[in-house]
Amino acid sequence: MTETNIVLAAFNKTPPITKAISIILVTLSLLIYTKIISPFHVVLNPRLYTHLHFWQVITPFYYFGTITFDSVLHMIFLYRYSRMLEDSFIQTSDYFYLLLTVKILLLVSALLFKIHTLGPALSATITYIWTRRNPTTQVQLLGCVIFPAFYLPFIVPIFTFLTDRKINMEDLLGIFVGHFYYFFKFVFPKFGFNVLKTPFFIQKIFNEQPFEEIKKGDL
Repeated sequence: MTETNIVLAAFNKTPPITKAISIILVTLSLLIYTKIISPFHVVLNPRLYTHLHFWQVITPFYYFGTITFDSVLHMIFLYRYSRMLEDSFIQTSDYFYLLLTVKILLLVSALLFKIHTLGPALSATITYIWTRRNPTTQVQLLGCVIFPAFYLPFIVPIFTFLTDRKINMEDLLGIFVGHFYYFFKFVFPKFGFNVLKTPFFIQKIFNEQPFEEIKKGDL
């Protein structure tokens, strides 16, 4: 099997939402690389409401800035851990609502802290949520370094600090939002309150039933 066929086979096995993310990411990257569109038109603009650039509430999540080792790692992490996290959900609507929730949180935070590029933040958020759900899973970095998944979200910030003597706000924001979501989705419900339950109308969009009804129907 050729390398192209291997990539296509892996892509065909990718769950639908992560597949859509990948298509948008690759398309946007090509349009920017070929200079068909400018990065200025895809990053988050605090004046998007006055300029009516409403697409800029979506495109910043798929732009990672200048191609560096950090940005490439973030793109790889976004695809890999989005796919694995989506596969861990029984219903597609649940993962869609996860993404919708964290994107709203990231967007509001970015406007407050004047952050314009949200690709790294989204990658850090998704990676953090997956690692918190699988903290003891052994992960491999660059094919040689093996360590528990719990430490993975901190790899890029540490690498950036060691090389550039700074920590990107996008990484910290992504980790914070990931922790916020993880707590209220998977910890807080143990106290009897599920504030991040997927709304019924989103389940209907995906033609899915509430999980409780599915379980009752199986009895």
